Amino acid sequence: MVLHLHPLRYFQISSGTYSIVAKSSTLCASPPLTVVINPPSPPPATPTIVVEQPSCTVPLGKVTVTDPLGADLEYTIGGNIYQSSPIFNVEVNAVINFSIKVKNADGCISAATTGVLNPVADKPSKPNVVATDPICGQTSGSALVSDNISSISYTISGPGGNIGPGVGNWTNLQSGNYSVVAISATGCTSNPSTFVINPPPTGPSMPTALVTPPTCTEPKGVITITSPK
Repeated sequence: MVLHLHPLRYFQISSGTYSIVAKSSTLCASPPLTVVINPPSPPPATPTIVVEQPSCTVPLGKVTVTDPLGADLEYTIGGNIYQSSPIFNVEVNAVINFSIKVKNADGCISAATTGVLNPVADKPSKPNVVATDPICGQTSGSALVSDNISSISYTISGPGGNIGPGVGNWTNLQSGNYSVVAISATGCTSNPSTFVINPPPTGPSMPTALVTPPTCTEPKGVITITSPK
């Protein structure tokens, strides 16, 4: 192919083999320089994926690219952040529509493969727990799940170990940190709710007093509290 009269550069040239010759104003020609424009690198193939939905026992969803694979390839599940691993482990709290793309070392990007990750259908909601601290004269507190659901059981863990499953009403709780989870009929557990039972308040110490008995001139005695003050 012959290109004429451009002084220094040639733009938008198709792939192929070219010969470059310089000519002087007197039309003397230089020896030719042969250059090759290679065709552009093709993008990776549209990815093939395997989708594993989260479950009660496996809380994370998983998306695995099975093709194409290679050390010079990177993968994204959305956006412009790529990783070398073809496996994505995803926390699924709501429906996620995702898009998998592959990029090669030349920066070429494949067409997208789309998919959906669904949250676990019967995972219970995080329970709302109301805790009651002991008052004066008591040695323990209590806790109650305020949004109790009859088909759900509840387990509490704390200083005394695990208690449950139960209906979500606990008494005789010693002071300390506690955690409550809801458990569905299929064994799915909720995220934990945490709370603290504080120690019972301490009362004042036993008072001490100074007693002044009555006298001939003062028919009434006097009691003076000396502590606590």
